[in-house]
Amino acid sequence: MIPKNILVIRLDEIGDAVLNTIFLRGLKSLWPNVPVTLVCRPKLLNFYKGCPWIDCLIPLEIKGRRPIFALLQGLFFGLKLRGNNFDAVFLPRYGSDDPGAAWVALACGAGRREGFPESIERWGFLSWKILTGKWLVKDNNRHEVENLRDALKHLGLKKPRLDFDLWISPDERQQAKIKFRQWNLKGKVAAVGIGASDKTSRWPVENFAKVLNSIHSNGLL
Repeated sequence: MIPKNILVIRLDEIGDAVLNTIFLRGLKSLWPNVPVTLVCRPKLLNFYKGCPWIDCLIPLEIKGRRPIFALLQGLFFGLKLRGNNFDAVFLPRYGSDDPGAAWVALACGAGRREGFPESIERWGFLSWKILTGKWLVKDNNRHEVENLRDALKHLGLKKPRLDFDLWISPDERQQAKIKFRQWNLKGKVAAVGIGASDKTSRWPVENFAKVLNSIHSNGLL
């Protein structure tokens, strides 16, 4: 069934936000005339603002680390969204739930609520009513890109694109040119971020060195 008004909830960090562009593009490819609203963290509004597959952006920052805080804030925020008349809400994150995202989905009034069941396991017996449709994954060790691909296939998109996109505004390009001149940079430049908010996602520094050496040796820089 084709939805009339879609809500997507992603309350994670920049790395996952970049990968999430795969899912957003897939939704618009599948249902080009259906409006898509994204709930994201305030610090990612600037990243998403140029995305052509989002019709509306809504910021949400869950405060406090205790699960009860996430539950209550998510429910309250979801109730405030009821006036938007969303009929489908998607939680395209595999693994631990974005804090409060599940409760936003439950309270927003959408009759169709789909996502990976692994994303709501932390809520135990409280989670049984959150999802009306579950995207099942056979292998728990797959990359997030593969999970997003299967989520889109579950929704009906036969051949999802797996590359991701970034959008740079004219002002951001001008700022980059200024930095290039200040730092005396010329030609192609590769910038590498070697950290991660979750220590289990941090790659050894020597692995970054190998990747950069490979890029350089293949003449890409």
